Amino acid sequence: MLFEAFVMTSDASIIFDKFHVVKRINEEADKVRREEVKENELLKSTRYI
Repeated sequence: MLFEAFVMTSDASIIFDKFHVVKRINEEADKVRREEVKENELLKSTRYI
């Protein structure tokens, strides 16, 4: 079963899947969130709001 996120051509050497794309986006957003919390204490404990 193929998902829309798959890139399937005979010349393709890079394939993106939804799981790893979303994982990477969440990791980068978390880095930004951590930096913002360091600068503004009002944001502390707001990760899952």
